[in-house]
Amino acid sequence: MHAYGFEPYAPSVKRATENARGAGLADRVSFATFDGVHVPGGPFGLITMNYALHHAGDPAGVLTSACRALDQDGVMLVVEYRRSERLEQDILTLRQVLYATSLTECMPTALAEGGPGYGTGIPASEMQRLAKVAGFRECAGMLPEDPLRSFFVLRK
Repeated sequence: MHAYGFEPYAPSVKRATENARGAGLADRVSFATFDGVHVPGGPFGLITMNYALHHAGDPAGVLTSACRALDQDGVMLVVEYRRSERLEQDILTLRQVLYATSLTECMPTALAEGGPGYGTGIPASEMQRLAKVAGFRECAGMLPEDPLRSFFVLRK
């Protein structure tokens, strides 16, 4: 088995590559830069995206590219900060702190790239819509009791 990591920020890719080499894992782990939308290579059995889709300027494009890069039985796991369908549902919960952070980092990043600017995370209904547009046949939420994170399993 070989693991691949993709990251738009080249210095992070360089450091990860050096760390893998130093740990004796260079024959099983590799890293590459990518444009933030088009997943290079494949087919892959599993693609994970952790706390990043809400930053994307083109979240539907990222998911479409990931769907194409998966093998026939491939699965994608998307982890995002939990966000309710309505802002009012997150006030006076642990999630309200995430909104403050999103205004200074997540939201401006996505808007600068022409994206929708989800802010702190992506609501389940929007994740369902994005997955369908991207070509996934299934988008299932997992661990609904987690108060801070949403886990979405997408299947081709």
